[in-house]
Amino acid sequence: MPHVDTHASVDEWSFSQASRSLTFSLIFPFTSLLIMSFPYHFDRWLAVTMVLASGYAAFVTSDDLSPDDKLNEIYKRYVLIGGSYMLSMAYKLDGKNTEQALLEYKTAKSTWSPWYKGYKLMWNIRGVATPWENPYLWPDVKYTWNAPKSTADLDNTTSSRSRHSLMARGRGSGIAIRIVYVAINFFLLACLYEHNSERLLDTTLSDYDPEKESIIRRGVQTYFGRTVRTPVTSREILVRAASASEYVAGNFLLFSLYHDVCAIFFIAVGLDESWEWPPFFGQITKAYSMRRWYVNN
Repeated sequence: MPHVDTHASVDEWSFSQASRSLTFSLIFPFTSLLIMSFPYHFDRWLAVTMVLASGYAAFVTSDDLSPDDKLNEIYKRYVLIGGSYMLSMAYKLDGKNTEQALLEYKTAKSTWSPWYKGYKLMWNIRGVATPWENPYLWPDVKYTWNAPKSTADLDNTTSSRSRHSLMARGRGSGIAIRIVYVAINFFLLACLYEHNSERLLDTTLSDYDPEKESIIRRGVQTYFGRTVRTPVTSREILVRAASASEYVAGNFLLFSLYHDVCAIFFIAVGLDESWEWPPFFGQITKAYSMRRWYVNN
């Protein structure tokens, strides 16, 4: 589709306009933190109602969060995905009868406060260090709680030294390496936005004509030489391929960048360790089946 300037509304946005959205952006995670910190005090329906109410309020006000529509879109995804996870957790609560396995964090220490343990479980969608963790979040390591936690541990494993050696890094080196990744992703993202398919192919509105939305039937008819009002051309295929590739690459770089920025922050303030932040995307070479696709990506 034609390029849309994500900063078009910058002159219309103000902090007063964003006040409700900013308020609910704090209420929503705090509600989730409260529920996961003191799960035995909430029954199923009370927890579900609290998550739904705060999540709905955050979602409907998300467009006013910032003047950047792209950031608002990512925030909206965060509310939807994080809210879905929290709803599933809230639904499993049963007050004092809640199953202990639901609240288990494999590396938890007895000295942890309820708030800190609740933080570890909140938004832990991939289940890092929990019984429901997706396997192979770190390449060649089935579960994160078995991952090497130091360079000495890494030397004693068969794991190859690549990006996933970040799991054995200390706070300083883990942050420094991720800063490099952020810079690289930002540079590549800037290049992608600057040299996008619309500029390289000099696209016009006719390239996005509504009649070109479907392609399979038109493609078959064009191939067999039948008369078609809008035949499939090599340019159309090129525009489609470029747009799809640009969309995939843009999301890969953008989400990886945001993921590393969050990792840097939470590792820097001491809430997490490097091994608790596996890469956002897995290895594409490992995604050779439907199950492994979802696990690795």
